[in-house]
Amino acid sequence: MQLWQEFTMLRHCKTNVIYGKLVNAPYIDQAKTYYHDAKRCDWKSAGLLYYYSFLNLAKAYIISKRALSGKYMKSTSIYHGLYANPQNPRRIIDFNINIHPPTSNNKKNIFSIFYEKLTGENWPFNSTVTVRLADVVGHCSDILYELQNFYNTVPQGITLQSLIREMRNDVWFEVVVPNHSLSILHHFLGASIGITREFSQMDATDKHDWLIAHKRTANSLSNCTLVRLGQQRINQQNKEVQYIALYQTLENLFENHILPDPTYSSDNAGSWHFIPKISLNGIQINWHPLLSNYLFSFMLSTVLRYHPHIFSSDNPNSFIAEAWCNQSAISSLRYFLMEMTTNNIRVN
Repeated sequence: MQLWQEFTMLRHCKTNVIYGKLVNAPYIDQAKTYYHDAKRCDWKSAGLLYYYSFLNLAKAYIISKRALSGKYMKSTSIYHGLYANPQNPRRIIDFNINIHPPTSNNKKNIFSIFYEKLTGENWPFNSTVTVRLADVVGHCSDILYELQNFYNTVPQGITLQSLIREMRNDVWFEVVVPNHSLSILHHFLGASIGITREFSQMDATDKHDWLIAHKRTANSLSNCTLVRLGQQRINQQNKEVQYIALYQTLENLFENHILPDPTYSSDNAGSWHFIPKISLNGIQINWHPLLSNYLFSFMLSTVLRYHPHIFSSDNPNSFIAEAWCNQSAISSLRYFLMEMTTNNIRVN
């Protein structure tokens, strides 16, 4: 698989190389072994193997970001940082996972350290916190169709396209938002949102600009709203200054909440993911879709070992778990590759 070839190639490149490549090599190689074994076996074994693959990639990532040294990672003071009490949920999304803080009992815990380096935010809890999978699974975008159909799960991120538009004496940033996701953007941005235009209010210029820039059609905009942000008045004297001010406004609004699409194709050219904060134990924290998939794989590893009856034949739990193994594991791998390289390598 080309994704794993990219990881291997980074050991030999002179640029865009992973820090500590020799120290990281055993973790990446082991992750590759688990991943390939998972691809070859039934999903009821694959879920367990995918978790061990991601655990090793998380260790490599932590070393590459210099959060822990390779020497410390080899010690007996490292734990994976997740724990699940015995439970028998009717729906797998109601599975509860205990997350330990970065340091507990003089031991380092992988997941919360991984969280900190991935999101750029400190893990806010000093003691063990419990997360219900349903609270984060809305970021598992590859299986949202299945989750919505079986469990009415609401998507938590938005795939967006955007433009900088200038007309007469105004310049602004504009995104096209699916109507069913508009409330998410409103909740996050609040008063920062300016003019909004539903499809019936879009004029010929709106449709023309989006058609040219993103190959949209009028029909593709029919269930969307155009949202303007950061509108600035400009003239020939202040144009450069106002553009800089607009970019600064956008950076302040979206920093740590945007991600490139992990795949690239002509169908999603120019698309990016907006990731709002999530609420965990009443605290709003930054998030990343990879964390949701990581926790989903941990759930699979635990249920498959100790509670396989939850995955009885032909029930929604089994269908969603199999869908995750077939679709989400490779997206998670793409995210790992993107996050571990300086220029966000994407392999489709």
